[in-house]
This record gives sequence, C-alpha cells and structure tokens, in this order.
Amino acid sequence: MDYRTDAPRYIRPPVSPHGLFLFLLPLPLLLVVMRSVFTGDTKDLMYGVIASILYFYGAWITRRGLSIEKKYARRKISVPPTLPRKLIGACLFGVATFIVSKFIRQHDILFASLMGIGAFAGVVMAYGRDPSKEKSAASTPDGYSTSDVVAALEEAEEKIIDIEKARRQIRNLEMKKHLHIITGQAREILGLLEEDPKDLRKARKFLHTYLTGAKRVTEGYVKAIKHSDNDDLSKNYREVLVNIENVFAEQKQKLIAHDVLDVDIQIEVLNTRLEKEGV
Repeated sequence: MDYRTDAPRYIRPPVSPHGLFLFLLPLPLLLVVMRSVFTGDTKDLMYGVIASILYFYGAWITRRGLSIEKKYARRKISVPPTLPRKLIGACLFGVATFIVSKFIRQHDILFASLMGIGAFAGVVMAYGRDPSKEKSAASTPDGYSTSDVVAALEEAEEKIIDIEKARRQIRNLEMKKHLHIITGQAREILGLLEEDPKDLRKARKFLHTYLTGAKRVTEGYVKAIKHSDNDDLSKNYREVLVNIENVFAEQKQKLIAHDVLDVDIQIEVLNTRLEKEGV
C-alpha cells in the first residue's frame, strides 16, 4: 500500500463492482428453491439450498480474495495471502454447479462433472489466481522478516484510521487541521519505511507510542466534549497535538536524512506531557 497521500483523511473506499456478477449467477436457482417449497419436492429443495449456499459463499470469498489482491498489488512490500480465497471460491462454484447438474437437472455424472469443471475453470479464467509471491524490501532490519514489516505497517495504519474516524466527530476546525497534518505526516513516515524499512525497529516503537497517544487523547477528547466543551481541556488537547505534530515532522526529516531517531527521548517527552496535561 502506498501510505503517502495528498488527502490523508478517512474516506471509505468505494465498493468495487469487480466480482459482483458472481452473486447474480445463482439467482435462477432461488426460483427452483421457491418452487420446491410450494410443490413439496424435498429433494430439489435440499439440493437447491445446498447449491445456493455454496454459490453465494463462493461469490463472497472470491470478492474477498479480489480485495486482498488489490491491496497486495498496491504495496511495495507484501506477503501473499495464506488462504487462497479466489481458488476456494472457484472450487465452491464447481461443486455447486455439479450438484445442480447432477441432482436437480438429472444429468449423468460425466456431464455433471464436466459442468462443474467448466464452472471452476470459468471463475479462475475470469478472476485469475491468488498472489503467491512475496514482495520483499532490498534490506530489512535484523530479526525482521517481510511479514514482520507488513504487520508493523498495517498496525500503524489501523491506528491512523482510528484517529481519522475520531477526527470526523470533532467540530473545531483548528483541531481537525492539526489531526489532518498528524495523520498525513504519519502516512508519509509509513511510505518512507515501506521504501526503506531498515529504520523500522526504532521507528515502530516511536510510531506505536505517538499514534497510540494521539488516538487515546483524541478519542478521550471526543467523549469529553459530548458532555461539556471545557476550555482548559481544549487548550491541553491542542498543546498535545502541536507537540505530536512537531515531533512527527522532526522524525520524518530524520528518516529522510537516515539520521538516528531520538526515540526514547521523544517517547519520554510525550508520556510526561500526557501526564502533565491530564488528557
């Protein structure tokens, strides 16, 4: 994932239509199920329900696989999914088609098998195979695997998204601006680490502490202002945000210059300020 963005605010990504067609394929089978209910044909009803479940679950898991594949393609560092969701979806479509052909349409087993194989092959050809290759960085910190790097970046990204969600509940434009800058700087740092993760060990500690601190004080501030808009609380919150904003800018420049991160000092400063301000 390219974490750097010109508009780092929380925006729910548009739903991709890719794979939605799979949900339409089993719709005619629902007519068979409804007809079986009225006619009392328990055999067609049973096989119709089983096949429908397999079709819809196959469509859902294939869509999940497509979503994961899209995220995998956007990242410079990534690991393939442990579960081949698109392959599983294709298998479910093949089995469901076999059931419909053999037990509902009453075709012989050879023809039903060919229909099932055809359905499996059709899904694979239409949506491709699951990613299988690891996209690793040229250099990683000692003791870190590509999976560790990806997990660290995703952990930080989740905290950024939580901060952006809380930001949407704040009306104060100045506070929103500070949070906008903080999340933007955080994503730029993630982008730098994705390109060159050798400083990840110290940067991860820094990001965890500061993003967790920003998330905690922001969510606490949102809860507090729902009951009363306290001027002292807003002042303290503003000072904490300015401090975090300045530190993020400083650490970003240090990453660019490949300088040593003053992690322990900055973390101690933040913890002291949080205790002092009482937010």
